[in-house]
Order: sequence, then C-alpha cells, then structure tokens
Amino acid sequence: MNEGKNLSVIFVGLFLDKKGEFRINSVVAQFECDGIKGMYLRSEQFDVDYCEKFSEYIFNNSGSGPSRVIDPVGFYWASDLAKIKTSKNTKWSDPKTAERNPNVRLAKLPIDLCGHKDVLDFLQNEGNEDRSYYCSKCNDHLPEEYPCKHAWWCEDRNEMSTPGNRFKSCRCEACKPKT
Repeated sequence: MNEGKNLSVIFVGLFLDKKGEFRINSVVAQFECDGIKGMYLRSEQFDVDYCEKFSEYIFNNSGSGPSRVIDPVGFYWASDLAKIKTSKNTKWSDPKTAERNPNVRLAKLPIDLCGHKDVLDFLQNEGNEDRSYYCSKCNDHLPEEYPCKHAWWCEDRNEMSTPGNRFKSCRCEACKPKT
C-alpha cells in the first residue's frame, strides 16, 4: 500500500448478506503525491470479501490511479472528499441480493472497527491481505493461500479455479475436465 501524504479512506462499499449483516466489499483510499507539476491526488482501490470459514475479511489492493468519480453499487459510506456519481446502478447478478442492497448513502459506517482509526487500519490489523476466490461447493470466499479441497491453481489464467468457475477456454492440465 502506498504511504502517501494525508492518506484517508474516502469510500466504503457495503452489502447486506443473507443473515442481514453489513459486510465490506470495497474500500477507496486517497492520498497526496508530489509530482512534476506539484501535488496531486491519487487513490487506491481495495477489493474485500468476507470468509465465513475463517470469520475474517480478505482484501487486496486491486488498483490505483488518479482520484476519480466513484459509481457505488448498494449501500456505501463516503467522506466529503469522495466524488460520487449518483445513479441507479444495480450491478448485482443475483436479483435477491439486488433487492436487499439498494443504492443508499449511509451517514455512519455500520461496522465495528474494534478501536482502529479507519477501515483500512481495521482490515490491515484484523483481516487477511490476500487475493480471494469463491467456491460454489463451499459457498464461501476463501483466501488463495488456503485453498479448499475443490480448488486448483489455473496456470493459464494465474488464479484459483473451482468447479463452479472452470475456465472453458483454459488449456492447462489442471482445468481439463476429468473423464
């Protein structure tokens, strides 16, 4: 993670799970950088999943770049520094999830940060910084470092694969259907 000047969490994407609990699914942090033409803002995007098996958040830095407008999906908290595009964006693939998670800006973050200064500090101290994958057999998001018995590493795509997301275009030995 970039330790730029004045790092601050400006956006937290949330969703209500099947149990009715809020879970974090994305975080955007913004910081100042010293460039050729002076100071400018950059942001870092973190993808976040919750792992039921280990009762922890799994997060990874999925990208960074110039500070940009955020188009939220579902519930979210945003600081005054965030540039939010207000739309009726509903990119949920499951209609029940979409119904449970309308686009609503929350005034207060509904997550207990356990005394940490912000969401990123909470994730770094209480979560697992790793890429995650979803296993439909386990019905859970899992960290790549602890694969379930259904998962395998796809050499072609450089990521975990499971029976529910087998890559048809993949030619590696691990992804070939067993006959």
